[in-house]
Amino acid sequence: MIIADMSIAGILVLVLGGAAVAWLAWVSIQSLRQARVLRASPRGVGGPEGRIVALWGDVRITDPIKNTHGAPCLWHRQVVEERVGWGKNRRWRRVLDQSRAAGFMLGVGAEEAALEELPTEVQGTESQSEFDGGASRVTDRWLPVFPRVTVLGRLVRRGGLWRIVRDPTMGLLMSPHSPEHAACKEWWKGWAGLAGVVAVLAGTVWLYGQVR
Repeated sequence: MIIADMSIAGILVLVLGGAAVAWLAWVSIQSLRQARVLRASPRGVGGPEGRIVALWGDVRITDPIKNTHGAPCLWHRQVVEERVGWGKNRRWRRVLDQSRAAGFMLGVGAEEAALEELPTEVQGTESQSEFDGGASRVTDRWLPVFPRVTVLGRLVRRGGLWRIVRDPTMGLLMSPHSPEHAACKEWWKGWAGLAGVVAVLAGTVWLYGQVR
């Protein structure tokens, strides 16, 4: 049988390569779908409840937050990692990963919608990493306060207010760019990711040929 003829190293290459290809393909296709939805989704608040929208509106902050350095922001994520292992086996292990978002209303025309949940993807972020003697690393990412942002998500009506929540398929995307500009970024990211899929697949086949 074919499986019996495979070495352990060959099986490991196929498993890891297949996992990398599957993950990268899913992320790439998700970006292309988001690009299409950003271009085609309704722009206004209101209408049928539960529809997917790409709202580009004015930000009115109701619950402000600041990043680690004290600067106001709309979204903040902090990842803390520590060094583990010795010699060639040393690696970073994640010990903390937490995100938070400011509460704000998004004004589109005469209507407003509140951001109900944490975004699953944020464009236009800034980042900074700090090291503590090589033993730990703290990475901060944040989205500064912009006067206008785009939010892609599902529009629902709760408590007399329109609210933007995460869509099971599209997620919840926030961007400081217009829907058209945000769509371009996702389009390029999607096609670059598919090119990466081809490269990883070719590399996996080559490496498998070397170790089998």
